[in-house]
Amino acid sequence: MVAISVSAQTEPGGSSDYLIQVWSSEDGLPQNSVNCLAQTPDGYLWIGTRSGGLARFDGSRFVVFNPQTTPELKDVEFETLSVDSRGTLWITAGNESAASMTAGRFHLVRERTAEPRWHPLNVIGEESNAVYLASFHPSVFRVPRNGTVNEAERIDLAPPPPLPVPQPMIQTRDGSLWYLTDSHRVARLELSSPENRRTVVFNSPSPARELVKCANGELWLATDQQLGVMTTNGFADHTPTNGILGTVRELIATRDHGIWVWNGDSLRKYMGGRWGQNVKQFRPADTTGPLHFFADSQGGLWVIEYGAGLWHVQPNGEASLLTLRDGLPSKFITCCLEDNEGNIWIGTKEAGLARIRPRQFRQFTSADGIPGDVAQSVCEDAQGRIWVGTATGGLACKQGDRFVPVPLKPNSDPLVESVTVFPDATNGIWIGTLQGSVFRFADNAVSCVNNEVSWSFPLERLRDHVANAMMEDSRGRVWFGNGAGAYYFQDGKLTMFDSAAGFVENIGVRALAEGPPGTLWLGTEPGDVWRIANDKPARFHPPAA
Repeated sequence: MVAISVSAQTEPGGSSDYLIQVWSSEDGLPQNSVNCLAQTPDGYLWIGTRSGGLARFDGSRFVVFNPQTTPELKDVEFETLSVDSRGTLWITAGNESAASMTAGRFHLVRERTAEPRWHPLNVIGEESNAVYLASFHPSVFRVPRNGTVNEAERIDLAPPPPLPVPQPMIQTRDGSLWYLTDSHRVARLELSSPENRRTVVFNSPSPARELVKCANGELWLATDQQLGVMTTNGFADHTPTNGILGTVRELIATRDHGIWVWNGDSLRKYMGGRWGQNVKQFRPADTTGPLHFFADSQGGLWVIEYGAGLWHVQPNGEASLLTLRDGLPSKFITCCLEDNEGNIWIGTKEAGLARIRPRQFRQFTSADGIPGDVAQSVCEDAQGRIWVGTATGGLACKQGDRFVPVPLKPNSDPLVESVTVFPDATNGIWIGTLQGSVFRFADNAVSCVNNEVSWSFPLERLRDHVANAMMEDSRGRVWFGNGAGAYYFQDGKLTMFDSAAGFVENIGVRALAEGPPGTLWLGTEPGDVWRIANDKPARFHPPAA
C-alpha cells in the first residue's frame, strides 16, 4: 500500500482552516491541465491530463504513461478514470480508445476509432465477467474483463434518458441499472442475461427529477412534489413535513444515511424523515449554472462551482467557499476526489493538482485575547476550561472562540512574568509565576495562596516565591519546581525534596509529570531526568553526544 503522505515544493495555501498544497509541471506533473482523478487500492493516485498523458503519483514523484512508454495507451488525452470493485483501473481517452490496468499491467480494451464507433466513458456497473461503460450514446456498453481488443456489446436504452447524454445510472444489488427517462419517469434495465434483458418503466406521482442510491442501498427519488424511496414495487413517499421541498436539482447521498438536497435556492440535509441542516451560507454566484457535488466520508459535502472555486459544507451545516485567496491554484476546477486518508484532491483546467485538508491545529495569538504571543503553559481544568499562562506574565481563560485575560490580583510585584498553570484535582487551577507569587483560581476568583487562611500555604518556604513548574500527583500532593529544586505541598505543609531525600538541590527543576500513578518524573536544567518511586529518587543522564 502506498500512503499519499506528501511534501510539495509549493507551500501550503493561506486559508486559516485548510492546508492546500499544489503540484504543477514544475514538480513533475506532465501537464497542468487535469481532466480526471482516481485512486487504486494500492494507494496510488492517478491523474489523467488533457494532452500530457496519464500520471501515477505516490506522494513523492510522478511516473508518466503515454503511447511512447506504454503501447496499450493510444492517446495522450484522458477523459475518465474509474476503479471497479476488483481494483482494476479503467482508462478512457479522447480519441475513443480505452485501456485497463490490473496489478501494474496495462491492457488495451479498445483501439481508437474502432468500428462500430462509440465513445467509451466511465464505469457505471459490473458483473462477474464484465463491466458496463457509459458513452455519448443513449446506450451502455458491456465490456468483458478479459475479452479481446475492441470486444463490446451495445445495449440501447429504451426509453432513452434525457439529453445531453450520458445521464447518471445507478446499479443496485441485483445488478439492474436504474435511470430517469426523457419523459421524466423511472426505468430499470435488467441485465441478468442477454436473452432476459428488459426495461421496466415506473410511473411516479409527479415528474421524476433526481435519483440517488443511499448508503444502505435504497434508491431515493425526487419528483416535482415528493421525496421518497423507489423499489420494484413502485414509489413510497417520505417527503418531510417540516419544510417545503421545492424543485429538486441535486440529490447527494451521504455515508451517514442522510441525503443532501439542492433545489437551486436552498441546500438542506434530509435525515430520518425530516429536514436537518439548512445551509444558509451556501450561496453560489450562479444558481442556474452547473454545480458538481461530492459527498465526503465525514458526512460533509464539496461543491465545484466552476469559475468561482470550491465550496465545503461541513457536517454541521457550516459552509465556506475556497478561492484563490485561500490558496487554490485556480478557480477553474475540473474534478474532485477523496483519497483513502480523507484528503480532498482537485484537478484544474490550467494550474495543476492540489490537495486540500482541514487544519488539525488552530493558532491563537494576542489578536484572539491572549496576553502575549509566547505561551508558557497551557492546561484544562476540571470544568473543561482551557487556561494559558504567558511568558510576559499574563493569564487567560478560553471563552467561546476567544481568550479572556484574568488579572493576577493582588500582586505586589508589577514585574511578574512566566506564568505557569496546572489544574487542581477538583476545583480551579494552580498558578505559578516568576518574580511574583503562587496563586489559585477557584470559585471564579483569583487569590494569592498566602492570603488563603484555609490553605495555610507557607509561601516563605518557596525559594524566591517562584514556581516554574507545577503538578498535582495521585496522592493529592501539589509539586512545585524552580531554580532551587522541587517542593510538594500537602496538609498545610510545604516540604522541599532535598539532599536528605536523595535529591540534589539548586539544579533547577523545570518539568514535572507522573506516570504510572505513584511514579514521578522531574526534568532538570542540567539535562538529567529523575524518577521518584516510593519517594526514592533515581537519576538518568542523557546519552553522550
